[in-house]
Amino acid sequence: MGKPQHLSWFIGLALIVVVRQDGILPLPYEHSPCAGGYAPGMVLVSFHDAISTAERQAELDIIATIPAIDVVALRVPAGQECAALETLRRDPRVAFAELDYAVHSTEPRFRGETGVLTPNDPGWALQWGPAQIEAPTAWSIVTGTSDLVIAVLDSGLQRDHEDLAGNVWTNPGETPDNGIDDEGNGKVDDVWGWHFYHAWAWDGQEYTYLPREDNRVVDDNGHGTHVAGIAGAEINNGLGIAGMAGGSRLMTVKVLDQYGTGWYSDIAQGIVYAVDNGAQIINLSAGGESPSQTLQEAVDYAHAHGVLVVAATGNDGGAVLYPAACEHVLAVAATDQSDAWADFSNHGPQVDVAAPGVDIYSTWPWRGGYFTKSGTSMAAPHVAGLAALIWSAHPVLAVGQVAGIITATAADVNGDTFPQWDEYLGWGRIVAGQALSATIRRGNLHLAASRPQLLVGEAAAITATASLTAGTWVTFTASGGVVSPEVTALADGLATTTLTAGPAAGVAVVTGTTGTLTGALFLRLLPRPVVSATLTPASWEVAPGCSVAVTLTAADGFGNPPLDGTPINWAASGGMVAPASSPFDEGMGRATFTASPISGSAAITASLEGGWVSAIVIEVSPSYWHGYLPLILHSCPNKAVGLKARSALEGRSTKVLQAIFQNVWGDARWGRLPAWYPSIAVEDQTSQRDVVVDVALAIHHPNLTPAGSDLLDAQDHRPTPPTGR
Repeated sequence: MGKPQHLSWFIGLALIVVVRQDGILPLPYEHSPCAGGYAPGMVLVSFHDAISTAERQAELDIIATIPAIDVVALRVPAGQECAALETLRRDPRVAFAELDYAVHSTEPRFRGETGVLTPNDPGWALQWGPAQIEAPTAWSIVTGTSDLVIAVLDSGLQRDHEDLAGNVWTNPGETPDNGIDDEGNGKVDDVWGWHFYHAWAWDGQEYTYLPREDNRVVDDNGHGTHVAGIAGAEINNGLGIAGMAGGSRLMTVKVLDQYGTGWYSDIAQGIVYAVDNGAQIINLSAGGESPSQTLQEAVDYAHAHGVLVVAATGNDGGAVLYPAACEHVLAVAATDQSDAWADFSNHGPQVDVAAPGVDIYSTWPWRGGYFTKSGTSMAAPHVAGLAALIWSAHPVLAVGQVAGIITATAADVNGDTFPQWDEYLGWGRIVAGQALSATIRRGNLHLAASRPQLLVGEAAAITATASLTAGTWVTFTASGGVVSPEVTALADGLATTTLTAGPAAGVAVVTGTTGTLTGALFLRLLPRPVVSATLTPASWEVAPGCSVAVTLTAADGFGNPPLDGTPINWAASGGMVAPASSPFDEGMGRATFTASPISGSAAITASLEGGWVSAIVIEVSPSYWHGYLPLILHSCPNKAVGLKARSALEGRSTKVLQAIFQNVWGDARWGRLPAWYPSIAVEDQTSQRDVVVDVALAIHHPNLTPAGSDLLDAQDHRPTPPTGR
């Protein structure tokens, strides 16, 4: 599918972080065979349980650890990183080993007509984004709560900004500047957050690029302050702008330097820090091109602790970056003022939703305190702020339920071109008002699914949780699928049913009710992608005017065939195929092709939903037999005689013909043939046409003499009766 057409001039890029495969950072060991920009002199490793901590410390030079996800940074000789990886990956004790890739912020370009406004003017009139997604409607319900924390993993934060200072998170267990790790989290004086970075250091023998951390979280780039303002600048304070969740708190986790540069291990450690210190939502307007198991482990850690990770997809129009492309991440693309896909926004199968990302006005450390920027970096904090509003209105929701509300209430603004989900805007542009309306309609009956998403036709267990008397009945209903049983009783506070997804992709909504309590759950239903298929005719050759059966088989990436009822559209040249459309039935699609009266080649095609097409070519050619056919006559006395013949079609493979004689003129001794000069009409079972052939016969009969007389004279086709007893 082609991309939607938009304004031809390029919209300014934002500071979405990009992994540079050409080595964006100066690496002193350019002769290393490993590609890409990565931290020199170190690799990231995770071990299986088979190797103990003591063994690791004894055998390895560990320079940093991320205990929560069991990843360590090992010192290796600079320039030998690739060789070290190969050695580690062959060790059965190693779960995975990878390089610590770089992330880097790309400097955005801005439209000339966009000016820097003075901070003395209230900025709401310039905030087209929150207005377009119906944020005021959501704010009439809730503006966020102070116990809801959004962690901004970025370039830091200007914590004394007039529109941010009142919402900056502080560590409640830490006493400022006393040089003590008061709350015992391993970070000394992390009052305002924490800083993860890399730096060159002298180890007594050489300079080595090592992971470092400290409590300096000031924003020396500006990107983090801009992102934080979108998510959580104060609302209705008479200053600056209105953040999406202006009543919530902003945790600062600095993982990018003054150039917007960081490393995967910094991001992974930042995620773990945010989770361990009480963040409910993590915003990552940063990413890299290379996949990383370290990042996935960190994201999984957040998900397992009920923390929602929201990440920007990227700004170069290419594939979705990491960690947005990781599992359990809400990946956010960008839209413009006309609700069109921003053509810098990265796209792909991981995109979940979109949000305003062009000409976004927000807080800034300099230039009067406010600035306008564009990018998916700006889109992501709109979604993070919306998640904070949802959780503020309904604190007991699970992380999957919050994500489900956001995706299920999104507006399909490009539905005319790409109905339902698509790789550019996902499920659509977020609608904060609709999301909050859906949230407050939910009761405190908590629903959870065994799987976050389903392929059409698949099933998942749905569990309802409520603090009610055992035996209380819970009624389940569903759209987009079927639940069974529909009514079940609570036992130990739980009631369980099974949802079977319907045949159409989209969103299934499961509702549970008991008394005055109601709960709802949103599950994404994905189409079954056809990844393999075979279109097979009963014969690869057919005579003019004759017919042949054609069968289609297909399977998705899990080896499952399309659902019964999935439509197949048939077409043909060199003949006709019927029916023109037929459904999959018992894992197959079936049709009949009838060749034209003219010899040649015929093409048959079968197409499935989603644009998938398969085609085959068969030959349409006349068939005839030639030469003498050796025949074998099998019979018992006074029984019907079966006559079978084999011969080679000219230019074709061997075929089997059959004719049945129901009577042998009653002579039980040695039998008779229909004629002394037998011309036997037989049927070509391939072409369904009668063919007359001359034959030579060999008779095998129970009453024949055993020696020398069981063969008929085939020279002139005139058989001589054998001597019998």
